[in-house]
Amino acid sequence: MISTWLTRLINVDVSDPDDARRRTLLNILVLATLGCLVVGLGVTLAAQWMYPDEPGTWDTMYYAIGIAAVLCVISLALAHVNRLWAGLLAATLYLLLLLALAPGTDTPVEVVAGRSMVWLVIPVLAASFVLRPWASFVFFGASCAVVAGVAMSEAIPIVPNMYGFLVFFAVALVSWLAARGLERSIAEVRYQSDLRAAAERARLEMLQTQTVVLETRVAERTQELIDQGQRQMRFLDAVSHDLRSPLQAIMISLGTLQIELVDQELVDLVQNALVAAERLTSLADSLLDLAKLGQGEIKVMLTDVPLLAVVDNGLTIVRPVAQEKNIVLTVTGDDVMLRADVNQVKQIPTSNGFCGHCR
Repeated sequence: MISTWLTRLINVDVSDPDDARRRTLLNILVLATLGCLVVGLGVTLAAQWMYPDEPGTWDTMYYAIGIAAVLCVISLALAHVNRLWAGLLAATLYLLLLLALAPGTDTPVEVVAGRSMVWLVIPVLAASFVLRPWASFVFFGASCAVVAGVAMSEAIPIVPNMYGFLVFFAVALVSWLAARGLERSIAEVRYQSDLRAAAERARLEMLQTQTVVLETRVAERTQELIDQGQRQMRFLDAVSHDLRSPLQAIMISLGTLQIELVDQELVDLVQNALVAAERLTSLADSLLDLAKLGQGEIKVMLTDVPLLAVVDNGLTIVRPVAQEKNIVLTVTGDDVMLRADVNQVKQIPTSNGFCGHCR
């Protein structure tokens, strides 16, 4: 729970990644400063308990800690406002707080040439990272001005530590170089990331283009196959119709001839020819059904068909060949009714197998 709360305080949701990085660092510094203020409050309370004879000093410390805490909270709140000016204002307010914290909580002597002069290095160092790299030189000048201003206002007979000013400048220079190098490194990483993203987008666009081309080719090939299948179906339809007309004429002629014949042997031969013609008609019907099947128009009429009649009908065409070889073909057994289409059952190819066997 505490880690989640701290994460929400530190991280900032803004569109500019550089601004987000600076605000995140600023929030970390502000929270650290708040922690130092809490510790300073505890130390002040302990010192007041040990030295109660200096009431004015402790009141000043309490005021300084309270004002600093309020300014830190304001900076933290501004850092979470999604506006560019809010981040700059929050960082500037925090850095000014650091500049004012030393002279507000310590003696003028310590500010001019003592421990608090070291504290003034912090805003010089932080400025280049929470504002801009060149801001470290601005706060270098501000830190020097604070030290000189305290020395002049208090008329302290101490010359400000010039070596301290050189340290301020050295820290500002190093901070500027580090922040500038960091920004360049981040910019290079971002540039490489953009290049990889652009390459990935180009690859995806190429894959999409290839996919579209393949889909177009598949659609064209599919349409070609459909057209080819339709042409084949139309051809089968035409062939079946062309076969049925002469076959019907043959069957009519054979039927008439069968009526006129007297010789039983010739009648049987004509009957076999009629059966063969019916088989050819059935094959023509099969071609027509195949054409209808390709067009999705075939219909199956289911009726009760006797199995023995189907087998006997299949043996009719091979009986003359069997008789020549003194083979008698008969169908016996219990009759079984099939649930099937009569025309489809008649198209079962049996003649080739029987003839090949008989020969």
